[in-house]
Amino acid sequence: MNTRNDVININDNDYNLIKQSHNIMGKYQKVNVEIIKNILNNDSYYEKINEFFKGNIDKIVLLNNKKIVGTILNKVDIIYAIESYFEECLLLKKEINEEEKNRYYVLKEMISLKSLKNDYNNYIYNITVDNINYSLFFNDIIGFLEKEDFYNILDSKKINGIKREHFIYIIRSFFNDKKILANYNISNDLMKKYNYMLNNFDIEALNKFTSTTDRLYRIINVNKDLEDTIIKDVPKDYNELERALYIYVKMCKIFSYDEKYYVFNQQGENRIRHQDISHIMDIDLNNLEIVCFEFNILYCYFLNKLGINFKSNYIKSNSENYGKGHVNVDYRFDKFLIEADSTLSILSSDMYLSKVNKKLNGIKCLNQNYNTRKEFDHILNKIYDKIYDQEERIDNLNKLNIIEKLKYLYDKLLTKELKNMDSVSYFIDLYHNIFTEEEREN
Repeated sequence: MNTRNDVININDNDYNLIKQSHNIMGKYQKVNVEIIKNILNNDSYYEKINEFFKGNIDKIVLLNNKKIVGTILNKVDIIYAIESYFEECLLLKKEINEEEKNRYYVLKEMISLKSLKNDYNNYIYNITVDNINYSLFFNDIIGFLEKEDFYNILDSKKINGIKREHFIYIIRSFFNDKKILANYNISNDLMKKYNYMLNNFDIEALNKFTSTTDRLYRIINVNKDLEDTIIKDVPKDYNELERALYIYVKMCKIFSYDEKYYVFNQQGENRIRHQDISHIMDIDLNNLEIVCFEFNILYCYFLNKLGINFKSNYIKSNSENYGKGHVNVDYRFDKFLIEADSTLSILSSDMYLSKVNKKLNGIKCLNQNYNTRKEFDHILNKIYDKIYDQEERIDNLNKLNIIEKLKYLYDKLLTKELKNMDSVSYFIDLYHNIFTEEEREN
């Protein structure tokens, strides 16, 4: 970019006026009213803005004594700000001269829908979505948004022969890449349709997790009996996501967090054993105490067998730094983005919560779309219902005296066959549910 053409030098007098004047609202951001006045009345300002609107420069930098005091990046904001300025003039009964009107009309026409169509006539937009290459004419993009039966077409699984969600992703990507909303004054009807698409169809997961970058899961050896125990009761009619969630919950029920690793602050011989990836082969039905990175790599092993792409998140490293710090995994199935972290909290880990049939904290949907998260929760609840026994409840405890509550606590601990960290977590959970705050203090 030629800096001679993208800079407006503001003298001290004009800069003082700018500092003393107010801002007026553009479409997205506020613009100083003195800048708008100068665009409409100062030839040097207008010439630079005209070149900016033609697309010959990408931005205009405002300088005062070689110091940057502002930038102009958004054409639409300029038009909306001019219109706001005109409204102010009408309220103040200030005359709008013909030069101001003419410059406004010229600039407005340069970013009109007609100009957009002329600028991109016969333009082909190339993009890859989930490893599929697409080439789409601009006329097909804008033509779809202008269709009278737009909303009916959106009910179809495919648009112009392209999967609906992919087509919507292509439109959004084109608008973002070409900064259409900043550079062109799109009609309210088209904006309404554009926003409707993005609000009602979740495309957040597209082009994410198109492959698996993890490698360590490939080198582990998993005990055959352990693997069979985890997957043996997975319903045959489950899809890959349901299978992945089922396996996660089942793993949480089977495994327990190693109390020694926690108590000794991840030090000593216990640490060396757990941080050795070859230790995975020693985990079997008689040795089920593990820590976060062992659970994570085992779950990754199963995700890979299901054909699900994933990425482990090692907290202290950008790479697979096995055995160092905490780790969890993110993965995707269809439109769902999921995080799995069995040890989000040690004392209330999913490995404990699953054993007392409580809702898990570490498996969650990361999508921003509310309906997608709600749909995910419904699927997960179905998995709970399939695996969990009837959830135990603690009722009518307010009728018990302190001795009866102690007996109740003791009986619960005896009847629930939990070990090590799970038993500690269960005790803490029961303690807070059975006794009131006053009773705990005494």
